[in-house]
Amino acid sequence: MISLLLAATLKMTTPPQLTCAELKPPEVSALASKDTKVTLNLEKTSLDRVFEALGEKVGFKPTFRGYTPIVTVAYQESALTQVLDDLASRFGLAIRNVGPDRLQVRAGATAGVGGVGVPEGKERTPPAPVPGLAGKVVLYALICEDGSVQALTEAPGSDEPRLVQPAIDAVRRWTYLPAQKDGEPVAVAMTVIVTFR
Repeated sequence: MISLLLAATLKMTTPPQLTCAELKPPEVSALASKDTKVTLNLEKTSLDRVFEALGEKVGFKPTFRGYTPIVTVAYQESALTQVLDDLASRFGLAIRNVGPDRLQVRAGATAGVGGVGVPEGKERTPPAPVPGLAGKVVLYALICEDGSVQALTEAPGSDEPRLVQPAIDAVRRWTYLPAQKDGEPVAVAMTVIVTFR
């Protein structure tokens, strides 16, 4: 009985699955610290910890749900609204304040969904843009319910910095078979590896 009640309570308080239609500029008009200038430099830190560090600096408590990739961020005297806009667009996040000192952040799912299908007819090992230049590029991507690629940014682990932009350009053109949850397509966050030979 208690576990059934707990499950029902969790279901009611858990925000719904992120959809790509929700990806828009952060809604933070009621956040008391929205005009604060932020300096933040973090290397190889999980995305949820980036929001915790921001909250400690400017005085809000974040709630984070979804995929938390390892990221590097650097902001120097940037307005909090600009920082939140950048994080939302780079990582495909829905951000909104739920009070003057509370911020809700939702990212794509990674658990409880069926796998994303490999894009058909696309070469996972495209030719290098410069002859003789080879290596792998690791990207963070948000794959939408229709299989399109939304947020796309470099993740740790790439071999050759000169291949990052060609990899991003290639993956942006791909359409995936979308992930599934309960038989319905869902947005999902994932890592994409592109190998140039």
